[in-house]
Amino acid sequence: MAIGRSRVIVGGVCFLGILLWLSAGALSGAPLTIWDLNSSVTVDPNTDDGMYGWLVDGTGHLTKQWFWYRIGPDGPETPINELGDLEVKFTDVNQDPNVETVALRYYNDDVEVQMKFTLTGSTAGSGRADINESVSIKNLTDANMDFHFFQYCDFDLNGTSDDANVAVTGGNTARQNDEGLVWASETVTTPQPDHHEVDFFADTLSSLNDGNTTTLSDAAGPIGPGNLTWAFQWDFTIGAGDSVPIGKDKMIVPEPAVGGLLGAGAALLVVRRRRRARRRSRG
Repeated sequence: MAIGRSRVIVGGVCFLGILLWLSAGALSGAPLTIWDLNSSVTVDPNTDDGMYGWLVDGTGHLTKQWFWYRIGPDGPETPINELGDLEVKFTDVNQDPNVETVALRYYNDDVEVQMKFTLTGSTAGSGRADINESVSIKNLTDANMDFHFFQYCDFDLNGTSDDANVAVTGGNTARQNDEGLVWASETVTTPQPDHHEVDFFADTLSSLNDGNTTTLSDAAGPIGPGNLTWAFQWDFTIGAGDSVPIGKDKMIVPEPAVGGLLGAGAALLVVRRRRRARRRSRG
């Protein structure tokens, strides 16, 4: 089902707490960017481009994150942006000059999916940022609903398509590494995904778009190096009028070993300087 209409609500200190509704034309073709401190990320709620362009200290790390759904046991899966109507709300949650939260509400006569993304940046040069994500899926019908929800992630860390490795551990945590440089990770806090998959681009994405029924393979890895992706799947039976939540958090952090090596290198430099100073004093 194509999107019938879209609305945007913008709120927060930047707008003196006033909620502003924009027309569908104002949103059409206009991706939405949120930002905080050293980081920004863009969301296109009208297409399956979804979330992309996650910049941390000016370096891009995310090519694509988006969601697909299926109602019933058989395919195909459909991008969430094709569910129905759309409402969008911006919020400034920490009352700084930036708008760091965007909430999306997709709905039709049968189901409503709400999702919220909150970006938390860090100090300039830290290489760190975090996105907290929450999803709520509500059955608007008077019968049980067999609902399948998929999240797909394609990180190209440091703006390059090839990374060192990716793996899923515990069935709910994905970690991807660009060796010696940076980590991307995501942990699903609730509920545990029913399936997961790590793969090379674009196998998982193709399976979500091929018109057939998809069940993720539970391949956990690690795999790599290469152009790497990961995905999670939830299989719900949602009672009439009931809702189910999904909570998760993703972050970009510098490679821990780099910090350790830098610290060790600095310490070694101090030792060498002290030794040179002692030699001079003896001479």
